[in-house]
Amino acid sequence: MKKKAGFKSIGDVLEVIIGQIQPPADSWLDSIKEKWEEIVGPEIAKNTKIERIEESILLVKVSSHIWKNELRGGLGTVILKKIQNEITDKIKKIRWM
Repeated sequence: MKKKAGFKSIGDVLEVIIGQIQPPADSWLDSIKEKWEEIVGPEIAKNTKIERIEESILLVKVSSHIWKNELRGGLGTVILKKIQNEITDKIKKIRWM
């Protein structure tokens, strides 16, 4: 079926509406990256690298097993809560890799 000039498909309209209601994970990722050092502090920021978001899980590379163990404990929970409070509550977990 040919589109008439000036009309948009329902799919195009829904994509815009959904994008306004829930920003894509990429925008959350960009926001987290921008504020990472502020959220975790300079020492942790130096020893971590944010990779991506997969199904509400933030994947973060860590420089060593020592840091990974530290961040898997209570410190990681504090960081997750900061992200949820300051950026988005859609991140449910951080996986330290």
